[in-house]
Amino acid sequence: MSLYSKLRYHIVPPAFLVFFTIAAQVLVRVGNPDSKIPLINVGSPFAWKVVFASYLWAYLSLIVPAKTFKGPRSPEGQVPVYSANGTQYYLVSVLAFGILLSWRPGLSVAIYEEFAHIMACLNISALALCVILMARAPAHLQGGHPWLYLFYRGLELHPRLLGVDVKQLTNCRIGMMGWALLSINFAVASSVKSGGVLSPGALANATLINLYLLKFFFWETGYFNTLDITLDRAGYYLCWGCLVWVQVSRLPSRDSIIFRMYVRWYCRNIVGNYR
Repeated sequence: MSLYSKLRYHIVPPAFLVFFTIAAQVLVRVGNPDSKIPLINVGSPFAWKVVFASYLWAYLSLIVPAKTFKGPRSPEGQVPVYSANGTQYYLVSVLAFGILLSWRPGLSVAIYEEFAHIMACLNISALALCVILMARAPAHLQGGHPWLYLFYRGLELHPRLLGVDVKQLTNCRIGMMGWALLSINFAVASSVKSGGVLSPGALANATLINLYLLKFFFWETGYFNTLDITLDRAGYYLCWGCLVWVQVSRLPSRDSIIFRMYVRWYCRNIVGNYR
């Protein structure tokens, strides 16, 4: 066996499984010095409610009557069918979340304070999904390579669970929507914790991210023609990555709360130096 094969099949997948699974939790916990949540945890009742609600909302968006879109035919001859209501899903989700936060602004602070618990719930549920996808895959796909490599890469191109496409559910409806709503949530939390004063940085962050994601959901059916969908299989790399690691990328939005005073001081001095 060549060195490349050893790295590809036997060394890198288990190393990445351990490193990124732990790193997600470490980055979320260590990045917030005010948090009292243990590094190793299994979530909290509040966090599980938040995660379950987001999963249910995403799932419902795929089973309501809507136009469908057929993706490219796979090498095995499978033609995936997707729900083509991405723009409606985005607009309704942002509007509903905005109404919820206007009614209960303290919810944004609770999500901020419980974010390490929420990430633990996402981590556990994403790993459980990957196990389910491995267990239910056809037998002819489960051999030929080390088990951890297959778990990392995934087995099926277009698996469906409970009548919906798994990759549309994890990548688009949960992963990308979580990205959008968390940026809004942390901007609102920043305002609440500052006595109603909205940080320009948090506002710009949430606005730019949501403009980008509005474009993404408008183009969602185009995404179904990209390599993520047509080439990458549904496993840890893709599904766990979208459910968990995409939300880790929201740490700069969360940090606008923690470092708000330092950012304002820093910007004020920059402006002062160039007067």
